[in-house]
Amino acid sequence: MLSEAGDVDITVSPVAPFTSDPIELVYFNPTTGVPPNEGSTVTVFLDSQATLSSLFTRTKTTQRVQYDEARGRAEIASPTSEVILFNGDSLITEASISSVFFFRCGHWLTPSTSTGCLPGSQVWLLEKELVVVVDKKQLTTSKISEGDWVLLSNGVQGCRLGRITVKE
Repeated sequence: MLSEAGDVDITVSPVAPFTSDPIELVYFNPTTGVPPNEGSTVTVFLDSQATLSSLFTRTKTTQRVQYDEARGRAEIASPTSEVILFNGDSLITEASISSVFFFRCGHWLTPSTSTGCLPGSQVWLLEKELVVVVDKKQLTTSKISEGDWVLLSNGVQGCRLGRITVKE
């Protein structure tokens, strides 16, 4: 981290090695295939409140209050579950610890950074043309349904498959 005074602080945490290709799941087509490691599918919730876009949603930072609050509302504490955030216009932005992609029309689609999300691991996937950025109106809260497939990605965990679960 870089402090206002210009001091740099680096934190390192051990991470288990990948047991498979971390981007393998980008090639999974939910309409034609059975997911590898189906038992490891992440339970994904849609947040119950909008998260206002700000400098802290567009920048990698330790100021994670909005993400912690979203995880709290979804009642999740571990990385085996995830919550998807949306902005004041009901546009999907990202997940609490991941970039998010929805399978639509044969492609994994991700929100545009204009929604206020962090341009995280999705940049590499976009550069390799493995995912597609969509028009803002295509990924709104009203278009998310129970059982929708979600691809979650971050630099530490690689890609993980998830399914939307609607909280009652």
